[in-house]
Amino acid sequence: MSRVAIVARKWRAEDVGISLQLHPILRESNSVVYIISPYYAGNLDKNEDSREERPMRFSKGVVHRVTAYVYLQARIAAKILMSRKEVDVLIFHVGGDLLLPMLTAKVLRKQIIILTSGSISAASRFSRQGFSHVLEAAEKINLLLCDNVVAYTDSCVGCFDLERYAGKIIISNPYFVDVDQFQVKIDFRLRPHAIGYLGRLTEEKGVFNLARSLTLVKNKADRPMTIIVGDGALREDLEAFLKKNGLEDSVSFLGWREHDDLPSILNSLRLLILPSYTEGLPNAILEAMACGTPVLATSVGGIPDVIKDKETGFIMKDNSPECIAESIVRALQDPHLEDISRNSRELVAREYSFQGAVKRWKKVQEAMSK
Repeated sequence: MSRVAIVARKWRAEDVGISLQLHPILRESNSVVYIISPYYAGNLDKNEDSREERPMRFSKGVVHRVTAYVYLQARIAAKILMSRKEVDVLIFHVGGDLLLPMLTAKVLRKQIIILTSGSISAASRFSRQGFSHVLEAAEKINLLLCDNVVAYTDSCVGCFDLERYAGKIIISNPYFVDVDQFQVKIDFRLRPHAIGYLGRLTEEKGVFNLARSLTLVKNKADRPMTIIVGDGALREDLEAFLKKNGLEDSVSFLGWREHDDLPSILNSLRLLILPSYTEGLPNAILEAMACGTPVLATSVGGIPDVIKDKETGFIMKDNSPECIAESIVRALQDPHLEDISRNSRELVAREYSFQGAVKRWKKVQEAMSK
């Protein structure tokens, strides 16, 4: 059994992707599971104090953002150095651009695995950091230096331009859905005429295009209530745009919500919309499907491996406001929408259980044991 550490650029004890998903999977087959982040390093199984230190604050100028970026990397590298005797394998979780931590791990001769959930090159098109080319270069170097790259699905390989690393790639998705928590609580036929969005309010998520699409529905009687769950840099701009276009009464911003609140929210929707420019395989999609809520999404990352148009959900040709508006109408008026709801629930229950995730992760575990 291996001694494994999850390396993350940020972490909280209630983090869903790490604490509630990846950690339980790793715990099944490894003797030690550590978390290493800028402000914490410790064994999650020992219930050590996991409160993070208060991070330093930097202003929004480019120079200060670069300073913050270097500072974050230096802290993670220092935590890796401090934990060198405790772990043998480092799994970089959403940290493909963490070059200094990667170099530190290589010097320490640790086995390194990158878990890809998106493309920095694609996301950098929407970045306001001012040094996106540096992030892209760091990502490419890290992909060359690591021992293995884990892609969620086959489609992710092509979507993230990973073909050149074919010898390192392992197809595995460590995530799962608790179908006892995320289940159908409101019969689909009884749900209100409501659609929703769940995620960060940032440019790469395409959420502003969703807002623009709502203005194209001229007949108020046909316009569904829209529930937006999440927060981010675009929130104020989105609220101003919706108010300017007279849509503030038909759109509800709920902000960030606890993970335990999501089942009831998802059960209040007839359609979840994810109009992203780039994605891996969002847990929000699987959780919505588990609640019998059909998903309308763009064909990016691993999404087309899960959502088959008009079978287990709906795929948009693109995320232009016009296409989103047309796709919403197409989905809500589909005569087989209730069947699609049931198909999506059955797919998640069948393929995305905890035991299914453990079985999928076995390929990675075998690579870690070499």
